[in-house]
Amino acid sequence: MMLALVVSAAAQTKVVTHGESSPAALVTDPVQVAGHEGILLGPAQMRRFYGIDKIAGNTWGAGQTVAILISHADPYLEGDLAIFDERFGLPLCTAGNGCLRHVQTANVGDDGSWEIKPGPPESGSRDVMLKADGKTPIPSAGETVLDVEWVHAIAPAAKILLIEIPFFTWPNFLHGVDVGVAEGATVMSMSFAEPQKDEHNMNYLRGDRHFATDKTVFVAAAGDHAHGARWPAASPDVVGVGGTTIRTDAMGTVTFEHAWIARPAGDRFVGTGGGISAAEKEPAAQVAYGIPNDAKQMRGTPDVAYYASSLTSIAVYNTAPSMSGKGEPGWRGTGGTSAGAPQWAGLLAIANSMRVLQHKVPLSQYVGNGDAGKFGKGTLAALYTVGKLHPEAFRDITEGQNGDCGAECTASVGYDYVSGLGAPLADVLVPALVALP
Repeated sequence: MMLALVVSAAAQTKVVTHGESSPAALVTDPVQVAGHEGILLGPAQMRRFYGIDKIAGNTWGAGQTVAILISHADPYLEGDLAIFDERFGLPLCTAGNGCLRHVQTANVGDDGSWEIKPGPPESGSRDVMLKADGKTPIPSAGETVLDVEWVHAIAPAAKILLIEIPFFTWPNFLHGVDVGVAEGATVMSMSFAEPQKDEHNMNYLRGDRHFATDKTVFVAAAGDHAHGARWPAASPDVVGVGGTTIRTDAMGTVTFEHAWIARPAGDRFVGTGGGISAAEKEPAAQVAYGIPNDAKQMRGTPDVAYYASSLTSIAVYNTAPSMSGKGEPGWRGTGGTSAGAPQWAGLLAIANSMRVLQHKVPLSQYVGNGDAGKFGKGTLAALYTVGKLHPEAFRDITEGQNGDCGAECTASVGYDYVSGLGAPLADVLVPALVALP
C-alpha cells in the first residue's frame, strides 16, 4: 500500500536561502530556532537532494523492520518522535500502533580484549543526559533521536526496532546485533565507530561473523574524525557511509556536492571517516569493481556517502536535558556520518520493500549471475554491481579531502576512500537495485 505524506499548501511554496556555501532549499516548513542562525533542514530537503521524492511506486519501506542499536533507554523518545512526525507530516510511529518496538538485551560484560571503557567510542553525540531525577547522568539521547527520527523520515512505512544494550562494550554491542537479527530486523543501522587499532585486528575479524547473515542489511557510519577506517563500517558485510556537504540553487536543487572536508576542532579533526583497513581483506564486490591504490587488497571504506555537515544542519527534536549546556530541550541541529547511516538504512529498506513486491529476495540475499556473480553476494554485491553497470545511480564526489595522505585522503572520479561510490541518486539507484535478480 502506498503511503501518503502530508504537506501543507503554504509549505510547498516557501523558499529559504542560507548562505552561499551551504544548502539553500525549497523548504517544507523549515525549522527555525531562536538564537540559531539560519534554518534546520527537514525530510523534504533530503528527499529532494537525493531524488527520493522521485522514486516511482515508492513503498516508503512498507513490510520492512529497521533495527537501531542504542546504549541506553531514552524515556523521552516516543514523545520526541511524535513531535517530529507532526511537524513534518509523517505518520505516527508508536509502540501502541505497532510501529515502534523496544527490546532490552542482557549484559554480557566485557572480556577486556577491546581495552575500552564503557561508553560509546566514536558516535555522533557525546553529550550526557540526565535521568528524570535531574541528577543521575546517563548516555546522551542525541544519537538515539537522530537515528530513529531520520530512519522514519526516509522510510516512514517501515517498523522500527530499538535494541537497547545496558551499556556500551563491544561484546554487548555484538550481542545486540545478534538479538536484532533474531527479532526480525531486515535492515540495521549502526552509528558506533572505532578507529581501527592494530592490536584489535583479531577482534574485528572475530566480530565479522555477527554480520555474516543473509537475514539483515547492515549499515554503519564511517566516523566523523577524518581519515581512517572505522569498524564495524569496515566489516565486509556492512555498508559503510561517509559524509558530504551540499550546495544548492535557490530552488533547492543540488548544484554541487563535495566530501565533508577535514578541519581542526579543538584537539582533533572533524570530517568524514574513510580509508583502507589494516585488518579486513577486500571483499569480492570491491575486487570485482576495482577500487584504486590498494596494492595489498584490503577493505576500502566507505562504500557510499550522504549529506553530513555544512553550515546548515538537519533537524532533530530532543527534549532530553543535557549536562553539556550545548543545547536546550527541543529542536536542535545535528549532522555527521551518524546522520547518513540511518538515512541510507531507510533507503535500502525502500529498495527491499519494492523487491518483495516483485517476489525477489531482499538485498541481503542477493546473488549475482553471469558476470555479476564475481561481485559475490549480499548488499555490497548489489551496490557495487549497480555502481559498475549504472554509475549514473550515484552522484560522483570528486572534490574534498579527509586528511593529508595523498590519494587515499582525496575524493576523485569513481570510487575513492573518502566518499566510496558516491551519494545516492535514489530515483535511479533504487529501481536499479530492484531490477537485480
